[in-house]
Amino acid sequence: MRRIAIAAAVALTCTWALAAESQKKDVDIQAADGTNLKGSYFTPGRPGPAILLLHQCNMDRHAWDGLAQDLADAGFHVLTFDFRGFGDSGGKSTDAAERRKVMQEKWPGDVDTAYAYLLQQKGVDQARVVAGGASCGVTQSSDLAARRHEIHTLMLLSGQASAATKEYLTATPEWRCSARRARGTRALPRGLRRRWARPRIRIRRSRFTTGPNTGCRCLPSMRSWSR
Repeated sequence: MRRIAIAAAVALTCTWALAAESQKKDVDIQAADGTNLKGSYFTPGRPGPAILLLHQCNMDRHAWDGLAQDLADAGFHVLTFDFRGFGDSGGKSTDAAERRKVMQEKWPGDVDTAYAYLLQQKGVDQARVVAGGASCGVTQSSDLAARRHEIHTLMLLSGQASAATKEYLTATPEWRCSARRARGTRALPRGLRRRWARPRIRIRRSRFTTGPNTGCRCLPSMRSWSR
């Protein structure tokens, strides 16, 4: 009976330890002009790679909550944040023209600020950094990679890269295209983990189709640029 009690206690302790390993906290990130950007930071509780996830324009940062937690459980440091004018971030405007102007002129700087915040977190391996985005977040994340060449992987979902970024990615020989089909969000962390566990893995080019929005030859369900 005592052995059973001890075994149960050990199992419970291990469960608590695993649950406490990855944690989420809401954070405030100050933009260059003082605007508050609300974010969620997911830490795996140990050193590891990092990923910045940028939401689509009909949602907010919480669209990534499930995937972000899965990635944190897999060992990634993850940051999501509400774009200026969205969710809990400041800078809201009801004028469509003003919102477009803010998107073009303010968002890139906000993304740079959020990216810098992520890199400053304890345990982040700055040699293994990913930028990811959906819809309008694709433009922002791919533009970030064009500005920050230490970013090694892009995860682009249902969006369009800017013309300048497509030109940069296409003209940079160090970049190569790889892809994974994601069958639900829980398949994605495993695919991303393979990027570092087996860096020499390749998918035959014959399986790829042209991705007109990124200039990359890859599967349309999930696009990943890696070098």
